[in-house]
Amino acid sequence: MEISSPVSWKISVGDFNIHHQILVSLRTSRSANVVLDWISTHNMFILNTSDPTYFKQGCNPSLLDLSICSPDLLHEIKWTVHNDTFDSDHCPVEISFNHGNTKGPSVRRRIHWGKFGKSLNSIPDMENDIHSIQNFKKLCNQEKNNNTLIQDMFSKKFPPWWSSECSYLLGQKRKFLRLAKKSRFNPYWKRAKHIAAKLRKRIIHLKRSYWDKLCDNAGSSRTSFRIIRSLRIRDIPQQNAHQLIILEGSNITSPLGQANAFRSIFGSSPISEGIPFDFSGTATPKDSKFSIRELLQSLPKKLNSSPESDGITGQMLRCLSSVILEKLLSLVNKI
Repeated sequence: MEISSPVSWKISVGDFNIHHQILVSLRTSRSANVVLDWISTHNMFILNTSDPTYFKQGCNPSLLDLSICSPDLLHEIKWTVHNDTFDSDHCPVEISFNHGNTKGPSVRRRIHWGKFGKSLNSIPDMENDIHSIQNFKKLCNQEKNNNTLIQDMFSKKFPPWWSSECSYLLGQKRKFLRLAKKSRFNPYWKRAKHIAAKLRKRIIHLKRSYWDKLCDNAGSSRTSFRIIRSLRIRDIPQQNAHQLIILEGSNITSPLGQANAFRSIFGSSPISEGIPFDFSGTATPKDSKFSIRELLQSLPKKLNSSPESDGITGQMLRCLSSVILEKLLSLVNKI
């Protein structure tokens, strides 16, 4: 299949995982210059250059999720970063068009795990009702739909100086306050007071530094430098060394020719899988049966996201009783 020439209207959004000072980072990664040079050479524009999209406790907020668009779309779309991470390390990114009613509903489905586990484990004769894996999936998805709340993701408006760290601390504060009300142990109250004090300190700092950062961004020459560099590249095209490919004695410089060259080279090479170095004919087979002990040890390490389309997550399995887990494990061992 030939790779056709790209259209003038295009946008790319994703986790590029690059660090650079231009992208509000304290360090520069190895692949950052390559990505930024490609964006500048192809006359593309980065929509987000100041708002961090990645936050992790103990680390500085960084801008890993980039939104790159063509010049024709620069003034046609709106790009917004929402500070509420919703229990993730990446902030939600919302992109909408300026013209027309193209914005869809932004809702979040939240599962009440306590009610889910209680209702699923309280089903009469639940152990005998699970006849197959498909039947178990049907029961889990049915109880999940019955205990799912639909909420508006961005109903609450935060001030402009609000950050992802504030959302994280606010969520931790509510979590420990909820635990403190259910228990009489003092550590929960102390932890909630400590996080509340840290949140107040962070809010005061952000309020005081917001105006200074706003003035610095307004007086920055970064925008003028990008415009001048884009005009210079458009008028005087340059060929960088990393964009030159030599194939059978001829130089390939166009992106379309380079893409087709890679397609022809890798498409004609056969896919082969060699015998792994750790292969042993006398070792224990990999398809041996799992024990309930192995299942209970692996459940806390399983991620909440589901790798397949069955909708079964790690949190669902952790809500099941030991009797149901043993029944489910016996069905899996028969496969």
